[in-house]
Amino acid sequence: MPTPDSPDVWRLADPSAFALFGLDDDLIVYDRRSGQTHLFNALAAEAFRALHVRPLTEAQLCALLTDMVEPERAAEAASALSAVLARFAALGMIDPADA
Repeated sequence: MPTPDSPDVWRLADPSAFALFGLDDDLIVYDRRSGQTHLFNALAAEAFRALHVRPLTEAQLCALLTDMVEPERAAEAASALSAVLARFAALGMIDPADA
């Protein structure tokens, strides 16, 4: 869930820097800038794919992703999304869109 200090809109730092490879529901992402390869679970994969298309708010991402899970797991998915976005940001993969 969005926190008061979350940016309004997230975007990929440099969409052309990422090579995406689907693996069932998961996603392998190669970051050409760092030379690192990342394996994302289904939730992180969908968030990354969505941000690859266009900048989105955490609330917009949450709405997209909670549609993927059973209603009783929606809160868990929202919490996991916050952690995923924090990890993407720590890796330099996403930036606030107004930056």
